[in-house]
Amino acid sequence: MKLIISTLCIGLISFNGLSQNVEFKSSNFKTNKDGFKKAEDAIDKGDEYFELANAAFFEVKPLGLNYDLAATQYAVAQKFNPNNAELNLKIGICYGNGTYPEKCIPYIKKANELDPA
Repeated sequence: MKLIISTLCIGLISFNGLSQNVEFKSSNFKTNKDGFKKAEDAIDKGDEYFELANAAFFEVKPLGLNYDLAATQYAVAQKFNPNNAELNLKIGICYGNGTYPEKCIPYIKKANELDPA
């Protein structure tokens, strides 16, 4: 039994090391400039909603749908690059504070796998 648990732990640690954070830089997506531009625009729109929601959150004001709107924009970019830790974390935060908090866990876990720091 201890051997099985040890093997699983080593496997999970090894698997965790295989995940790699892919930054949203044009040099990482040379073959798909249009897709990169669309994802970058979605992130910019999502960031606007995210900042509005965070400001309302910290001022203890109604959040409205800003986290949900940000998550929708971030989802566009996440389809293009699912291996960006910051984006996964932002989606997790949006879901955690928005209408669908149960959806946040996979995104936060993925962000941690990609960049534990």
